[in-house]
Amino acid sequence: MAFNNLKTKRIREVTGKQLAGVSNVFVDTTSKSDFREISDIKGSIVNGITFTGGLPYPDSLVATGFELSNDTQDVKPSTLYSTETDSDGFLCVLNGLSVMTSSGTSVVKVTLSDGSSDVIIAALSVSTTPDKWLILDQPIYFTEDLYVKVHELATNTCQVDLAVGIVSRGGNPQ
Repeated sequence: MAFNNLKTKRIREVTGKQLAGVSNVFVDTTSKSDFREISDIKGSIVNGITFTGGLPYPDSLVATGFELSNDTQDVKPSTLYSTETDSDGFLCVLNGLSVMTSSGTSVVKVTLSDGSSDVIIAALSVSTTPDKWLILDQPIYFTEDLYVKVHELATNTCQVDLAVGIVSRGGNPQ
């Protein structure tokens, strides 16, 4: 029954909401095969779109950078992985960030944004030496809809470098 309800979907297209709604399964002994099907589907989805243990895919780890001066840069999966199919559905992780400037002082604010609201991750004041590294207590996950935004607020050119990886290449089976 569960397989029939999802037979037109590719693994990366199945969402948690769709998985939860594949059938009206009641908890009783007659539903054993339905439970096995749902478990098989969920296991296949998790294995199909994530790397072992929820770690980033090794081939996805990138270091990327850009210059800012009184400007803002959005960091989204579709921009970082523009050559990959369906990159706008990826779940990514920010592993680290560094900021440097060759002269003067830059003030950099790093946020998570949904386009209308921002949550501050860090604010850094950076002068010529030393470079500033954002040391993360925990990974910062982001998607196309909740993305990393970097702001330079002091009208001084700085170089921002990020280390990013892909945790999931689509879907949301949990």
